[in-house]
Amino acid sequence: MNAAKLLIVTPDQSLAECLYLALTQPGLLVKLAYDGVAAARRLVDWQPNLVIVDDRIAGVAGWSLAELVALEPHGGDSRLIVLAGSD
Repeated sequence: MNAAKLLIVTPDQSLAECLYLALTQPGLLVKLAYDGVAAARRLVDWQPNLVIVDDRIAGVAGWSLAELVALEPHGGDSRLIVLAGSD
């Protein structure tokens, strides 16, 4: 059985590390991206099953990543959670 793949996208390194530590477990591969450009590359190259994306990322808006997931051939297999908030 293949491990599930989770991509965490946020410019907040502390948040990324907390999510990484909290969610890493056997059977789940977790990778991080800190900006929209890196996230878009990972989406295409790595094809994660789940993407958690902060809407404050640089380079590509969180909602634009949602569109990219939908347009990718594997996009129907991916799920997206967008973290939105205000200061």
